[in-house]
Amino acid sequence: MALQRNVGGPHYVEPVVFNKVSPGDDAGTTNLDRTHGGIIVITGNAVGHTFSIDDATKLAASTDRPWTLRVINAGSTDVTLENDDASESWVVPAGQELHLILTSPAAAAGVWCAVLSGSGMVVNGVYVVAAATYTFNSLSISALHVSYTTTGTVLITVASALIAIPGLTFGVKDTGLNAAANNITIETEVAETIEGQPNAVIQIDGGSLTLQSDGSNLWVI
Repeated sequence: MALQRNVGGPHYVEPVVFNKVSPGDDAGTTNLDRTHGGIIVITGNAVGHTFSIDDATKLAASTDRPWTLRVINAGSTDVTLENDDASESWVVPAGQELHLILTSPAAAAGVWCAVLSGSGMVVNGVYVVAAATYTFNSLSISALHVSYTTTGTVLITVASALIAIPGLTFGVKDTGLNAAANNITIETEVAETIEGQPNAVIQIDGGSLTLQSDGSNLWVI
């Protein structure tokens, strides 16, 4: 179910799946707004095509509800999205998806937060970290299982766009069972902190941490 704006209060509706098949070198524009629901699926070749998001939804009213738009690029070419005055734009590579979150705090214009889901296998919200470095920037992931500690140390960077979402919660687990020898370091992308510190470290075999954002920083819960 997709949560959509309703001035009288939130309500749930079935998400609308919009399928766009563009011919090659189609330089046209497709306008998107809240009537398209929460999921946009793009298929086929969309070379030169722009998907424009109606910024009339960026209202300064405290009654405006957050809106999440999930754009799935199932085509073979990169896709460009932009707001209607082209002051903000995002590129969704072929085979990836983009989550756009529009928040509307009181007395302030709506703010877009963009989170790009990279390639890799995500099963039931679990992503296996099998490399020395990993940037966590996907809303579809709620748990990171770190297997690479069998080989070496691991550095996980949490994207600022995720930390900007109050209540966002995720876990990090040493599934390699060797974090005492090969620590797992979790850091933020810019100046955000974890428990007031620049990073957090898992250094116990099989150890884990559950972190939650307050919209500005991360805390261990």
